[in-house]
Order: sequence, then structure tokens, then C-alpha cells
Amino acid sequence: MLGDADVQWKTQTGGLYALLTYDKRFADVQGSWAEEDVHTLASLLVINGVDEGSFAPGAPVTRAEMTAMVVRALGLQDAAATSPAFGDVASGSWYAEAVAAAAQAGIVQGEASGRFRPDAPISRQEAAAVLMRAMTTAGHSPPRQARQRRSPASPMQDRSRPGPGKR
Repeated sequence: MLGDADVQWKTQTGGLYALLTYDKRFADVQGSWAEEDVHTLASLLVINGVDEGSFAPGAPVTRAEMTAMVVRALGLQDAAATSPAFGDVASGSWYAEAVAAAAQAGIVQGEASGRFRPDAPISRQEAAAVLMRAMTTAGHSPPRQARQRRSPASPMQDRSRPGPGKR
């Protein structure tokens, strides 16, 4: 029994099977509005903390971190970074394979200069574009209102707020 759901499966072969759970919590999000969501995503191995016990909820998310989270959430296999997709993504970096997988899937794009800027904070606009492409990769259509272009007569409500590096 897992929570209030039964777990059952059928198999054509014999063998030994195990059902494992992983429960991850971070001390610095306890009591916050995001505690349960962070707990769920950490327990699903989608997000990692900055260390074993801290998540750093106030820190800006980098382009590399966002890419790695999306790749893990979609279950994409990290691509062997035989030739880096971007000139500023070192093949030995912790995020190189995730960036290569996301680039191959069309989820992330670099700049015209061939750079990815992995350590730069991801802007809300960039994060939205990555998430829309991730939805498409996962076989989902973006919400209808997201596909409609806004006219100058209907500006974004938060237009005056700064975008880059803010959450």
C-alpha cells in the first residue's frame, strides 16, 4: 500500500521486484507556501537542493538548473555530450548532458553567438518559453490562451516588473 493507493502489476517473467519510495525534505522551505510542492518534486528526483539539507528558495534559478529540472521531469535521457551543443557548456560540467538532451529535443535554444549562458539567471520569459517547448515535447498542446498573441491593447499585467533573474 502506497499512501491510499494500491500498487499492482502483472509480469510475464519471474524475478525479484521491489517498490521503493524516496522522501526528501529541505529545512529551509518548511512552513513556506511552496513546502509541499518542493517536497513532491524533490521526492520525484526532479529538483535537488544546493546541499543535502537546503534548497535555497530565494536564490535565482540559472538556465542550467532550469534545463536540468525540465529534463528530469520529462524523463529525458541525458545525451552524451560528445560535441557540446553550445560553446560555453563544458563537456565535463554537471549540466552538460541535460543541456545536450534538451537542445536535441528542441526545448532549449542558445543565442545566435552559439552561447547558452548556463550560469545566468533564467528570466520568467525564458522559463515560460522552455516550459511551452517542454509541454510540446511531452505531447501536450499549450493552453489555448497561451497560443493567442497579445495585442498592444491587452498588455501583460506584470509588464512593469523586472524579468531577468526574478521569480
